[in-house]
Amino acid sequence: MVQQGRARNPGIFRKSKRTATPRLISGDFSSSCLPLSSLPMPARSRIVLWLPAVGWMVVIFLASTDALSASHTGQIVEPILLRLFPHITFAELELAHLAIRKTAHLIEYGTLGLLLWRAIPEHRTNPEIADWWRAGTALLVATFYAATDEYHQSFVPSRTASVRDVVIDCCGAAIALTFVLLANRPRHPRPPDGDPSPAA
Repeated sequence: MVQQGRARNPGIFRKSKRTATPRLISGDFSSSCLPLSSLPMPARSRIVLWLPAVGWMVVIFLASTDALSASHTGQIVEPILLRLFPHITFAELELAHLAIRKTAHLIEYGTLGLLLWRAIPEHRTNPEIADWWRAGTALLVATFYAATDEYHQSFVPSRTASVRDVVIDCCGAAIALTFVLLANRPRHPRPPDGDPSPAA
């Protein structure tokens, strides 16, 4: 009886090994789908930096649909202007509405330029041109996206594609990036009071 009990034990252990095999296979299979937390820190931080820029591009794309066409924004902006300025003429009202829409172009692409500046890595081989390289790259990406956005509007019946709007968008990004370059320019420390000024 004792020998029969010992003979059955290996069979039990063999069954436990068979049940453990699918767990190893399933674990290896799930590891092929790497989550964001499993990526190296530089790649993870780079993806996180690009998320706001890509998200803002999606917002600009949605703003180029019929929902924010001139006819729809006029139903919101023009009553407000009439309440603020009761004696405004129709021509002045249309001009103010147009100015507000073009100012929105400057703001949205100025914001995109700043987000692209934040996402684009620095020029490591030549640190002296790092800021200019980032600003130039951000401006090129913003201008290209502005051109594609106007092309997208050509397929929307209530919108029109305009080269003038691409120029306005490019100016908005350029203005924002200019402020960044001015803020990041190197500052030489002032000599303390009492130090002799350098000879001319």
